[in-house]
Amino acid sequence: MLTRAASLARGIEAVNLGNGSKNRNKARLKVARVHARINDRRRDYQHKLSTPIVNENQVICIESLAVKNLVKNHCLAKAISDVGWGEFVRQLEEKSQWYRRALVPNHLTFSLFLARLKQAAEHAETWPETFLCFDPLPGDCTSQD
Repeated sequence: MLTRAASLARGIEAVNLGNGSKNRNKARLKVARVHARINDRRRDYQHKLSTPIVNENQVICIESLAVKNLVKNHCLAKAISDVGWGEFVRQLEEKSQWYRRALVPNHLTFSLFLARLKQAAEHAETWPETFLCFDPLPGDCTSQD
């Protein structure tokens, strides 16, 4: 889909159309439609991905990534730029508030968060010995005592 938008945009530049011509305006609208469709698909996928994450987990931890440094890798730069991580994080923050889930802020590390959570739970009668972990590999999550 993105290659189609690029080819349409190149077509506008390649053909010598006047700035105010009707054909140039029609070609510009074609490119805009393709870009809007890409944007809609990306946002739909982000919604479909963020909703189960928020529904299935009580605590959601987000690692802040230095996107500026990641984009320096020329092999991955285009893919990283197209993902829209900022919008995905915003959706997670918003949905975690809607569903009353805990979202660990970017500046807190997970171990510091657990330490604060244990301090708050000292006043509670019971404390769970194991934690739920969103990890694709089973057995990698351990409870920290």
